[in-house]
Amino acid sequence: MNEIVTRGERKIRFWVEPLELFDLMLTSDEWLLTPFGYPTSTFREATKLADDLATRSKALRDLTCVLILSMIRDFSFKNTTMANYLGLARPTVNVHCQILMETGFIQTEIIGSQARHRLKG
Repeated sequence: MNEIVTRGERKIRFWVEPLELFDLMLTSDEWLLTPFGYPTSTFREATKLADDLATRSKALRDLTCVLILSMIRDFSFKNTTMANYLGLARPTVNVHCQILMETGFIQTEIIGSQARHRLKG
């Protein structure tokens, strides 16, 4: 490759490939094209972002989570109040609130034996 470029048979052109997905060279009659970037760092960041988005999307796919999130946003209800309003057992509401906490949608404050939630933001 070095000889081809040194002899002037082809010009070399680099392009930044930020996700590090392509590890190949392309050639034409005039050009030798090759990608470069910092190995795996950007790909890891993109993978983490995609994983976070997938996890958060799963939480929003559950209608009960969406309803609970709406009640927290509008009324800042405690778990017992939300359970009574939705006709669910309190442990069921606890599980959904735990999912919303783990996915970064809400923060929880324990007041006595009750949990009060608010949107994280």
